[in-house]
Amino acid sequence: MVIHKDLDTFQRLFRAVYMPQNVYCVHVDEKATAEFKDAVQRLLSCFPNAFLASKMESVVYAGISRLQADLNCLQDLINSEVPWKYTINTCGQDFPLKTNREVIQYLKGFKGKNITPGVLPPPHIIRRTKYRHLEQGYGLFSFMLRTWIRKMPPPHNLTIYFGSAYVALTREFVNFVLRDQRAVDLLQWSRDTYSPDEHFWVTLNRIPGDLPDPGIEPGCPALQTDSSTLSGVSISASGMSSDPTLLEGTPDLGLWAFPPGTKFEGKL
Repeated sequence: MVIHKDLDTFQRLFRAVYMPQNVYCVHVDEKATAEFKDAVQRLLSCFPNAFLASKMESVVYAGISRLQADLNCLQDLINSEVPWKYTINTCGQDFPLKTNREVIQYLKGFKGKNITPGVLPPPHIIRRTKYRHLEQGYGLFSFMLRTWIRKMPPPHNLTIYFGSAYVALTREFVNFVLRDQRAVDLLQWSRDTYSPDEHFWVTLNRIPGDLPDPGIEPGCPALQTDSSTLSGVSISASGMSSDPTLLEGTPDLGLWAFPPGTKFEGKL
């Protein structure tokens, strides 16, 4: 979970998604107030399976720091002792529309594949990775500076896809993202792009060949264009236990009457 404000909203989100079998990493923007950071720390200290990210970023909207915040938590989750199978990311204004049981059943239906909906970039998106975009931070004020300086082509002759910044990833794929040289080089290349979290996951998941069961493949239009698949999803879930009482949780948490396929509502 990547958050920066609205403690009450975060508390409602955490209450709705919390299950003792899961593990939760929370990244608080380095620019957040000391009072907000302390309040989040006090809340998480009550739960043995929830913690703050070990490294905090000063997040700039649509900058590399937003993606890096997710990656910091992913590294911490890999280092945790909980044998989780899927990780799902949220921002602090997301809220679940389905129960933990329903989310788990939905993920199980993908049979160990990632959920990274996306498409080849439409014309109005191409400039995000064609030209350099630079983070600018001035205390509490920050923005992305757009330039007309052209970038070099992507490393390893990768084809850049564009899609959702909110994804569901397997543990094997997270290890690939953190360690494979292609992923490391793509991250470095993405540091001066606009909103890199919207191309990073989906591009890596569509590398043909030896990825760990990548899941959604190029040429699957039903999946590539289904923006509701996991729109604004959450948490890091271990829920593949063989014990149904651990797997399913309380049936009435976060259950809202929304169209099938939608799992989380974003930006409340």
